Amino acid sequence: MKKLLVCAFLAAACSLSAFSPEDSYREDATGLFAAEWTVFQFGGGPGMQLFSGDTAVYGLAFNIVFLEQESAVVGYATFRNSLMKNYFVQLGLFHNITEENYGLSVSLCNMATSSTLQAGLVNIVSSDSRLKPRGGVQLGVVNVGGDFQIGLLNYNPAAWFPYCPIINFTAPKEEEF
Repeated sequence: MKKLLVCAFLAAACSLSAFSPEDSYREDATGLFAAEWTVFQFGGGPGMQLFSGDTAVYGLAFNIVFLEQESAVVGYATFRNSLMKNYFVQLGLFHNITEENYGLSVSLCNMATSSTLQAGLVNIVSSDSRLKPRGGVQLGVVNVGGDFQIGLLNYNPAAWFPYCPIINFTAPKEEEF
């Protein structure tokens, strides 16, 4: 019964914020100060932070509840960590959302349109026509869209076997032979 409740909780936590990374970013996440960039961002949630959401953070962005930021080198938020660009490490207890992930994203549920490395129970990379598709590496229980996946259930539409447990990877294109 406990396992069923844990699975239901995780599914609910991921589905509550299951929307595209572009939708999660809010330019109206206001702060006390307006700046193009900063090295430190702190807050309790959108609207309760030092700098606005469209400020680039070239350092640590720490938010107690929700983080919605243009970019960060290191970003942390407990419930939802939403970055347009993650440059090094994105940490979140429940849910990480990023459009362009150039580093490591660690959370129970990770979503990105372009990613390098995701580690969590559920990892999703969705395609976006504006970006060069880059699925990266995914380590988790359920992985969707990564170029190289290790987990119990892996789905990659570009693989020889789209649904494959344990290990799955993108198949080389014919012109690469």
